[in-house]
Amino acid sequence: MKNAEKTRKGIVTESIYLQLKEMIYSGYLQPNQTLNLRDLAVEFQTSLTPVNSALARLTEEGLIVKHRNKSSTVAMMSLEEFKEFSTTGALLEGMAAYLAVSRITSKEIEKMQELTERMKTLKIWEEAERLKEINEEFHGTFIRCCNNKDIMMLIKESSWKLYRYYFLVLNFAGALPDFIKQHQTIVDSFKNGDPGIVREAVENHIHDAGQKVVQLAKMGLIK
Repeated sequence: MKNAEKTRKGIVTESIYLQLKEMIYSGYLQPNQTLNLRDLAVEFQTSLTPVNSALARLTEEGLIVKHRNKSSTVAMMSLEEFKEFSTTGALLEGMAAYLAVSRITSKEIEKMQELTERMKTLKIWEEAERLKEINEEFHGTFIRCCNNKDIMMLIKESSWKLYRYYFLVLNFAGALPDFIKQHQTIVDSFKNGDPGIVREAVENHIHDAGQKVVQLAKMGLIK
């Protein structure tokens, strides 16, 4: 009985964790927004324990910040910090793409093309988590092909800091088509097989998303 109860609580915690994570990535929960433990327990129709466990996991991932007064807020960074991380992210992924050109297979390029086509069927405001998964799979395909563990580790460590801001941008009109078009440019670049052009396509894609975040933040449309 105890094991069954433990398993049930684990399932509830996992469900809350995934839902909160999607709410953060989709922009429903904005950077610096306060999260009330009791309110969340009521919303998810459960006790405080699984909610607290889910928040602890998100805190470990850096998506949530816990304060001395025991309150929690959605993590945020300053514009200057974001610009620095965005520049670093573009350089890292650009280098990964550059190295991947000599190793990536036609099957993997075809997979990236299929993922790009699947993106066209999604609506960010309805399927934010699914779009995020497809995007991660798209980028992960060529990143893994770089065959450089250090680069892959650095990209993984920095990606969570950036991608949730990028996905906030996609909630605004016109951003998603540009996003998909840039993915197609990356696929076409891999098909052509020029490492320099591939790196440029990836760097431009990430720089463009970063610039959109900065513009919207300056306009007060996102925080």
